[in-house]
Amino acid sequence: MKPITFAQRYDRLEEVNRGGIGRIDAAFDPVLGRRVAIKVLLEGAREDEEAVRKFAEEAQITGQLEHPNMVPIYDLGQDAGGPLIVMKLVSGQTLGQIIQTHRTPGLPEDLQRLLGVVLRL
Repeated sequence: MKPITFAQRYDRLEEVNRGGIGRIDAAFDPVLGRRVAIKVLLEGAREDEEAVRKFAEEAQITGQLEHPNMVPIYDLGQDAGGPLIVMKLVSGQTLGQIIQTHRTPGLPEDLQRLLGVVLRL
């Protein structure tokens, strides 16, 4: 097998989500033949040493945890665009989307359902 650099390893497909300082792209890992998510810092945050440190710390701490309700971290690396975290690509709705869809004031069963989603009851 021909050696490849970290930056060459993943074929970026599309943006999945975006937050205040980062974005998540769907990508394909041709070495293992699977789709993954790649989290990257947005351009403005890449120059912020504190943001870069917290980004790496997030990957290191989360990468040590194993729980069915947590997305596993596969790798932490860097390409020309800055640091990146490679993790399992999870499909479905975000918790925020579920809350918006089922927001009905005064119905305890809605609260129970939302807690069941979070706690996997």
